[in-house]
Amino acid sequence: MKSFLFFAVLAVAGCGVCAAADDAVANGVEWLGTSHDFGAFDESMGVVETEFRFVNRGDEPVVILAARANCGCTTPRYRRDAVAPGDTASVVVGFNPSGRVGRFEKYVYVDTNTGGGGCRQRQRLSIGGVVIGSSNTLRSRFPVDAGALKLQGNTAALGRVKKGRMTSCNIRAYNQSGDTVVARVEGLPRYIKAYVRPERVPPGEMANVYFSFNTIDCKDCWGIVADSAFLRVDGQDGRVLLESVAVVEEDFSKMTPGQREKAPRAVLECDRVDFGRMPVADSVMEGSVRLSNGGRSALAVRRVYTADRGVSVSVDRDKVKRGGEAVIRVSVNPSELAGDLLNARIQVITNDPDNPVQTLRAVGELERGGF
Repeated sequence: MKSFLFFAVLAVAGCGVCAAADDAVANGVEWLGTSHDFGAFDESMGVVETEFRFVNRGDEPVVILAARANCGCTTPRYRRDAVAPGDTASVVVGFNPSGRVGRFEKYVYVDTNTGGGGCRQRQRLSIGGVVIGSSNTLRSRFPVDAGALKLQGNTAALGRVKKGRMTSCNIRAYNQSGDTVVARVEGLPRYIKAYVRPERVPPGEMANVYFSFNTIDCKDCWGIVADSAFLRVDGQDGRVLLESVAVVEEDFSKMTPGQREKAPRAVLECDRVDFGRMPVADSVMEGSVRLSNGGRSALAVRRVYTADRGVSVSVDRDKVKRGGEAVIRVSVNPSELAGDLLNARIQVITNDPDNPVQTLRAVGELERGGF
């Protein structure tokens, strides 16, 4: 009984696609062409179509059983009745370019009843071309204007990366012009590399601006690392500012329980420096917080920093022995603050595996005076 079911399944399976045609002539069906290149055309043209014709060279009628595309943007149309021996028929393939700027390649799979033994013969038809995007599409997908090139954005978000490793990302670009362009990235620090690929971007085609960040080459990179560079298109005046942002973290994953037990421990005496009411003047106000090492080995102060305007920080040492302490100094220039309240975030990064990043706040209220 099991053997019977097994062979029954094989028989049913045999009624599927028996073979796929690799050339334009197969089992009596001769295709007069199996590929078409639309070339470069504007997205505003709407749906473009091409016709693939075939001749029935066999002795029996040919029926197109199905024609399916590999994308919803591509639509095939075909006759449903039988094609007599010697007659010609066609499959019309349409492509909708809306929102699909750049180079494309799509396929349509046509099944006919010429496989023999009740099976289907499959022929693959292909279309391709380059869509020149409309202004509306480019504004939504590539809002950053770099002359001939339009960019997906101007920030390379490199994400989180462990110290000693590399990370990378890319920004998509599109050549809206009618000429091939060459672009390059200038002004990066040595630990970040950036390049445009392909080097020569044809009209209407996509490119990528690749960024790679090697933390080994940046000894003092800890926490948020932000850099800037410029994208320049050859033959064009001006350049576009690009930003790169990464978060560099220490890798404690290989520490043994014994090493963690003997590790340093960073202890801040408090979590904020309160400057109280501050007069709006050019005078700088000072505050400080002690950072002590409550662990069993030396504490390395990797970085102490803030991104808040009008606030600056420093630490008097980058190594704190067991039982020792360092002093974090916080300076505030009230005249440079935005708004009436000070609420700055200060990041303290150390080699404490249990608490490597701590946040210290500088707070206060501006005293503007007057009525």
